[in-house]
Amino acid sequence: MSNKYKYKEKDYIEDILENGFVTKYVGSELKLLAKWYKDKGMDSEKIKDELQDFCKVHIKNYNKAIHYKIINSAVNYAKNEKNKLIHIDSVPISKLELDTIESMDISHDYQRVVFTMMVMNKLGKEFIRIRDGVPGSNEYYFGGYKNFRELVSLANITFNKKKNSEVKNIHDLVHLLDEKGIVEIGTNGNIKLLFMYGIKSSGEFEFELSNFETIGFKYDHYHGENKIKECDECGILMKQNNNNHKKCNECAEKKWREYNAKKQRIYRDN
Repeated sequence: MSNKYKYKEKDYIEDILENGFVTKYVGSELKLLAKWYKDKGMDSEKIKDELQDFCKVHIKNYNKAIHYKIINSAVNYAKNEKNKLIHIDSVPISKLELDTIESMDISHDYQRVVFTMMVMNKLGKEFIRIRDGVPGSNEYYFGGYKNFRELVSLANITFNKKKNSEVKNIHDLVHLLDEKGIVEIGTNGNIKLLFMYGIKSSGEFEFELSNFETIGFKYDHYHGENKIKECDECGILMKQNNNNHKKCNECAEKKWREYNAKKQRIYRDN
């Protein structure tokens, strides 16, 4: 699942229902649909019927005898109470959290990474709350090598790999944050987010972060850094390469397809 849908399964499901299977991972997407139907109160037999009808329309050369296993697997997956529908609309960010990060003796780019780390921790806690039905731990940890790779991507950070550079990669940065007392390095790639323990919840929030693909961009946009602006069409944050760059790639492509289709209609009419 892409970052676009990682914590927004309802949006993913709406995409599937509107456009058919979005990826080649048919089994995974059928499991999502099964959870969706279960969430709407359907029993196992009704879910199976819905999935079969969907597959008849969206799988070329659908054969009930061949595809029954993948459908049954999706139904059984949805029956498991642990497999909840995960959807997080937004994550609240407080002024105190932002002020705490801004006060750190590190560059803006590194603050952006800390901000992203904090948001990912919040998402993880909310994920556990939805899945298990209970609040997550009061501890603040981040880690796992997969999460570090994702952190680099979501924070939109690039490193100077020159020989004399102090920070050449994310692990160098974590060590720097550890030296400054911002985090504490643990075992197995886990780190303790020390800065989070000094932040008391005030109930007052500066903004709600709703797009989890552009976490780092949100921090830049809030501070007016690095030419981050909102797409004129959909409002998603993007890096503006020049003054004429007003739409994100997806919206620009959509506009081009519409323009091209219009030109083709005029050509055919003539």
